[in-house]
Amino acid sequence: MFTELDRHEQSTFRHLWAVTFTVLRKPRCAITNAATDGERVMAVQRENFLLALEKEIHGAFNFGEFNGVRLSECEIENEQRLVAMCDHASFNALTEANARIVPALRRAAHSEEWSAFEWMPLVVEWPKLLVVHLLRGRALFAAGVQHTLLALFLREKETAPAPHELFDLPVSRAAFTEAGIPINDSPVLNAVLMWQASLLAFNLTAIRFSSLVNLMSEQQLTEESLTASLERFSRETSEVLNTARTACESLCDLLGPIAGATTPGGAHAAEWIARVRAISGSCLFSLNPDATIRVDLDTFPPWLAEVDVRANELKEIVADIVEVFG
Repeated sequence: MFTELDRHEQSTFRHLWAVTFTVLRKPRCAITNAATDGERVMAVQRENFLLALEKEIHGAFNFGEFNGVRLSECEIENEQRLVAMCDHASFNALTEANARIVPALRRAAHSEEWSAFEWMPLVVEWPKLLVVHLLRGRALFAAGVQHTLLALFLREKETAPAPHELFDLPVSRAAFTEAGIPINDSPVLNAVLMWQASLLAFNLTAIRFSSLVNLMSEQQLTEESLTASLERFSRETSEVLNTARTACESLCDLLGPIAGATTPGGAHAAEWIARVRAISGSCLFSLNPDATIRVDLDTFPPWLAEVDVRANELKEIVADIVEVFG
């Protein structure tokens, strides 16, 4: 837990930083209240930074796409974090949010004309900023993008987003509870997101086949090494394929009982099941009798082309289901 000792250490740092920074910034001035003046400036800068965060995040979205942002604090992995809860009006707006928010965070970090390392008290107070996306007030799952405050202040605001700044990573549900972030616990919602994630995981794994073939060609591997590499690749791909197949069946099992019912999604459930099975059938290789798959230069190019065709269909059906159950 974030103990009283931790809070005391932060308070001591702010006091000493205020004195040191004020004296260093104005070495020729007779300063009688360095600590008081410095801490007052720090408090104003802290408030301005939080206001800039809210303003820039709001400004990253069009009217009607965004319901608002709420800032709070929570403890994750024994470290205090600043949390930005961004509430979106639609699932489509949510899926594109990270690419828009990263430049907004950089603009907020550079909204103040900082002297060298003048932002350090904020980095000490909040080493990381956790961005969590909500759909109409609730998170789809316990995950978020964790930004290092130090990087936000050091990088130029025009810097392109890094890959790790665009993908949500799991966070403990306990941290979400502490921060007051509600999570949507719909079984159908969890199942469709798991199905989407497992399909993408399979696609990313299988796409490595072309790189593997090129590497083998360049390195002129022996037949024994070639066979061993392909067998390892086949086993790994088979594992993620089975996970994707299981996720598909789990989703269809949940949609089946509501098909034709008057409950939410009942009117579309049968159609969704057909679409889910069609997309999975196109994106996943067929299994051999020994529960492995065979990927070769004849089957790979047509599969890759089909995955590209089905990508938009996957996004569309996930959005359709999430809009109903989210």
